[in-house]
This record gives sequence, structure tokens and C-alpha cells, in this order.
Amino acid sequence: MRIEGGELRGRLITAPHGNTTRPTDGRTREMLFNSLGGFIVGARVLDLYAGSGSVGLEALSRGAASCVFVEQEHSAIQTIKKNLKIFGLESQAQVWAGNARSAVAKLDENGDHFDFIFADPPFTLVNEGEEIAKRLDSHCRLLNNVSVGNEAVSDEEEDYQPQRLIVIQHSRRVTLPTFQNLILKREKRAGESVLSFLIPQSQQ
Repeated sequence: MRIEGGELRGRLITAPHGNTTRPTDGRTREMLFNSLGGFIVGARVLDLYAGSGSVGLEALSRGAASCVFVEQEHSAIQTIKKNLKIFGLESQAQVWAGNARSAVAKLDENGDHFDFIFADPPFTLVNEGEEIAKRLDSHCRLLNNVSVGNEAVSDEEEDYQPQRLIVIQHSRRVTLPTFQNLILKREKRAGESVLSFLIPQSQQ
């Protein structure tokens, strides 16, 4: 598994041992970040269910200012820290050990804010995709109130220039809930999974 773009393009990412995590594959990461374009530059990123940290590492490689990684598996946490050290990114990152849903509430309580939030809940936990979507909807104040990044987006993305964004990667069999504070802007299919792009209603 490698970094797909940015300053660290081509560098190998260490993955946790065993099958307790499901790293976001390179093709899906490429699809995700191609959709984001220059939006990621300068962004504060929250990577939930981080696993190896591949999405957060990719974001930092492509110019994100910082990333908070949230993961509860011990081996995955150690792997994230190892990758950050290898890539020299420790000063731009925090690693939270714990449950993603609890972390969302705690980060909101702390007054933390992010420009881009990515969540990739385990597909084996049938309700987790729906539950983290509900939690993020309830705590959408985690999203910053200002736009970031000033690079031009591609022609393909001219009609889609997010200021603040949540993306949830979930099984195509998962139906996301009805949102109170977020709007489902678009969906992209990636094999057996779907990338759901959510923005706050105030950004519509």
C-alpha cells in the first residue's frame, strides 16, 4: 500500500497485522482526493476509524495542515505512530486511542474544529455506518466556519467547491439516516463501498 499523491507519493504505508482493520485501498483514496482537488490544501483533517492512517497520511502528503487520527485497535495505533515517524509528520498529527463515536462528542466538547472529516467504519459492524453518520450530524459544529484552500478545482468539479466536508465510506448495503444538519451532496461508488459526501446545510 502506497501514498497515491502529493509530496510523499509512492512511499510505502505500513499496515497493521491481522484483519481487525480494513485499510482504504489506493484506488478509493485516489478517487476521494481527486474529488477534493485543492480543497485539501491547508485543511485540518479528522480521520475516524483510521486503521493504518492511510487517508490522513494521504491528506498530509497532499498539503493538509494537520490531522487527528482516531483508532481503538492497539496494533493499528502503533502502526499509525510508526508511519508518522517514518514520514516525519509527527508534528502535524495527533493520535487518539478510542471509539470513534465517543471521540466525535469529546472533540466537539473540547471546541475542536476541522475542515474535512473522513469516517471509514468497519463493514462487519452492520449499524456502525449509520451510527457514526448520526453522531456526526449531531456534532456538525466540528466543521470549521471558514473555507480553506485556494487552489482551483478541475473542470469536472466546477459545480462542487466545498468549504467544509464530511465523507463517510460505507458498504453499499448501508442506508444513511435522514439528516437534521447535514446534506448528502453526492455519492461515489468504489467497488463494494460507497463514498457519501456530506456538507452542512448552511453551506448549501
